[in-house]
Amino acid sequence: MSLEGLLAIAGIVLAVYAIAQPVQRRSISLFVPGWLVPGSLLISAIILFWRQGATIFGYELYSWSDFLSVLLSFLIPVIAMLCSIGLWWKASLIKSKDNRFCDFILTCLRENKFDELVRIIHKNRDRITTSCDSHTIDLLFESRFVRAMTQAHTWLHLQLLSDQKIVESLPDRFRTIDVVFRSLIAELSSPLCVAVAYASGSEERPFATKEDWELIERTLQNPEWYMSVRADYPLVMVACEHLDSGDLDEPYNKNDDLYIARQGVSSRSRCPVFLALKTHVLMLEEAVKKSADDDTDYYVSGLWDLFRIICDHSVYKKEVWENPDANDEFPTPFAFLLKEIQQDFYFLCDHCFSHGNHPPGRLGRDLASAWSVCVVWLGESKDKSL
Repeated sequence: MSLEGLLAIAGIVLAVYAIAQPVQRRSISLFVPGWLVPGSLLISAIILFWRQGATIFGYELYSWSDFLSVLLSFLIPVIAMLCSIGLWWKASLIKSKDNRFCDFILTCLRENKFDELVRIIHKNRDRITTSCDSHTIDLLFESRFVRAMTQAHTWLHLQLLSDQKIVESLPDRFRTIDVVFRSLIAELSSPLCVAVAYASGSEERPFATKEDWELIERTLQNPEWYMSVRADYPLVMVACEHLDSGDLDEPYNKNDDLYIARQGVSSRSRCPVFLALKTHVLMLEEAVKKSADDDTDYYVSGLWDLFRIICDHSVYKKEVWENPDANDEFPTPFAFLLKEIQQDFYFLCDHCFSHGNHPPGRLGRDLASAWSVCVVWLGESKDKSL
């Protein structure tokens, strides 16, 4: 290869790097040593200068040495570029790269481009906790990144949280869980919505893969994981925020056959109150099966909080409740939600006590106590006919 050819290769390398987007340039500099390609070009240039200089100063090269110098000057930069591509594709994170990886995440957030970040995370799923510090891991759960993934029907962040080591390394796990669960509630095809849809007997359900169900079983329907991250807290908070905002007072105190429908896509499949309620109930069902006699607090009080707030916002209107075309048992969405909570308490208590656990353990006592409080509260409600 001639000097002109080497300069052409160097020009191509510089052009490719120059036209790459900021995220891609950060990715290359993260995994490819900065000296690799320039060093190979410098070595090739030295070989070519030596070849030309030998001729100028009257040294006659053997044919094999001339061929070898040309071959080496070509192969060295090619091998260096192939190694660079291999290092970039492998995308291995190590502790010494943590600061650069942190800068790379910030670049992705500024540019609002996350494809390369997702690729790197998938390549390093098993070593994130050992190669990144807590601040860097926390950046992986920034709200814009979480929303972008859920809107793309990619449950990357719930998959990351299924690893207890990652959960323990988070500097503020409750803020992180809040961000992830708010995003899952807002997406109709998320694992959270899928689990509720299948459990509530909906005829038309979002599609879920085998991997989705495995993720649901490891997280949302795993009482140990669920309580370790306090997943109940963001769920109840989201539901209470929607209720206390007053935005649901008018539509949920009217007749709404679509909300209680079992056929088609019911509007309750997008209701954050219903989704929060049923997600917590599904976890409690698993807790009753697995550990009905332990002393763990499964925060059954969350159901009571929802019941009390719904009851406060539910208003009797004669033209609605006595409408002959409305459902006799639960003519409004609020009435339907109250019925669902009472029914869930009944089935949970029945399942807990039918296992022959006497005494049934803390979970059984909490369920029975919360259920009785709901019944008393409902009976003492004034100026309402619920």
